[in-house]
Amino acid sequence: MTGPLDWWSATRPRRHPVREIVVGDAHVTYADPQYLIAELEGVVVMLLQAGLFAREDLPRELLLAVAVSKYLGEAQNGGHAQVIENTGADPVFFADVREGLAAFGLEAVRDVWSRFEAYQKREPKKFDKADWRDPVLQSLDDALNPKLKAAFAHIADQALRWPFLRVTTGEEARVALQRLVEA
Repeated sequence: MTGPLDWWSATRPRRHPVREIVVGDAHVTYADPQYLIAELEGVVVMLLQAGLFAREDLPRELLLAVAVSKYLGEAQNGGHAQVIENTGADPVFFADVREGLAAFGLEAVRDVWSRFEAYQKREPKKFDKADWRDPVLQSLDDALNPKLKAAFAHIADQALRWPFLRVTTGEEARVALQRLVEA
């Protein structure tokens, strides 16, 4: 049986380390930090989903940032029920989110995540079948929603400090990604 995030947790042989991630400057100049995070997520998803690179080929901070941003985005769009549905509660993904929240110092979000995982352990059958009407998930949604904007901003701020991230024109970013894929 395959799950929605099989590509996230797939084990592949290492090819070569990705030493640089290039993004277009338009995503950095927007007032909303979610644009930069979405750009990073798009690159990582494309590289992993297409099977072009192993997880270990990517900078760990990047992988963790994308896991956290994917969690935040899914929760923002459809709540924690959507997180369950769209991730299949993939254990590798869940571990990356947990590690990412700790690594980025997102304590307020980490508290919500801990309660989410505790619910999974306490009520696994209910958790797997949960939908948006589940009162536990609704309480988690209510707790997370006011923290989303600050969490995205914090991750984007951290990302802009990474030595492996280069911000350039949109065309140069597109060419750099094409070269990375072809490598």
